[in-house]
Amino acid sequence: MVISSNQYSSSIVARPIGVSIAAGLQVNSLRHCYTGKGDYLRDINFSIKKGEITCLLGESGCGKSTLLRLIAGLEKPCGGEIWLDELQLNGKNNFVKPQKRGIGLIFQDYALFPHLTVLENVAYGLHNFKKEEALKLAKEVLHAFGLFKYLHHYSSELSGGEQQRVALARTLITRPALLLMDEPFSGLDKELRHNVRRYTVDILRQTQSSSIIVTHDPLEALEVADSIIFMHNGKILQKGNAQELYKTPVTEEVLRFFSEVNQFKVDDFDETSRSYLLQRKKFLDKKVFYIRYGDLRIVPKHYKAKSCECIIQGYVITSKKFGSNDRIDFRIKNSDHIYSAIFPISNTPYKKDQKCFFTVNQTDIYCYS
Repeated sequence: MVISSNQYSSSIVARPIGVSIAAGLQVNSLRHCYTGKGDYLRDINFSIKKGEITCLLGESGCGKSTLLRLIAGLEKPCGGEIWLDELQLNGKNNFVKPQKRGIGLIFQDYALFPHLTVLENVAYGLHNFKKEEALKLAKEVLHAFGLFKYLHHYSSELSGGEQQRVALARTLITRPALLLMDEPFSGLDKELRHNVRRYTVDILRQTQSSSIIVTHDPLEALEVADSIIFMHNGKILQKGNAQELYKTPVTEEVLRFFSEVNQFKVDDFDETSRSYLLQRKKFLDKKVFYIRYGDLRIVPKHYKAKSCECIIQGYVITSKKFGSNDRIDFRIKNSDHIYSAIFPISNTPYKKDQKCFFTVNQTDIYCYS
């Protein structure tokens, strides 16, 4: 299914606020506070390119949805600026009303009008059109979205995935300069969520829409986003593409959000590895070494480690198979702490208290001050 960028643009009237379709976003020193509670969002700075899909990622309560509401104009910030291309939406003496921003917003519950049909829902935002023209355009868009057969259905008669597609069609038909989506896939079951998410991203790519998607699912962010903004306690900790956040997390919070990790001390490594670590500036004076479960590789007892590898010796506590992977929980001599390793499944049996050896590339060891 392809929706060309000019398929129906000739029918769309110019926006009164003068914002072009698929605008870039710039947020400068944004702050938000609640009475008596201090700053809830602090020093928020980022930019989004035209046509880029960005994910706001972080645990519940970190400020993602609040930031979305500030961009949409549903709440006023305590300070800072928001720009959509050359239009200032928020500033010291400026505030553009939500309906004048040229921004589309899709909520988690889709907010479809239960008393309107699918056709009427999609045509609802076309205020500058005569009713007949709006309905004609809505039919064209519903056909492009594979929803034409549901023209006269009500939202209560649709599945969750169909409701999401109607909400997307209703928003994109207005040609928003920026599309905001607040956890749009969280209410769907796993298989449907994957299919609807892939469909939505395809539509966003084809229409070259600038969009921000709020999620607390790291896999979802890695799959769909051109860039990811990771938030924690009202602040942005890191912004980058999926590879950057996964391979070079700048804080322990970012690392742990994407992976299960072990915490080792320098004495947990073998003698050669300890010597190596203590000579590297990256690891000097560090007390905790973080290693993802999946970055530990089990090796034979007499394995000759490469110069870039470190060795950890342990004793098996439990060994389990998870789909295509083995998982070993193990301890280190003179310690009761439990560590874990996940690696491709093998036919080798691992018995309780069996001595085992793991290797890890030094680039997969993370340390923070």
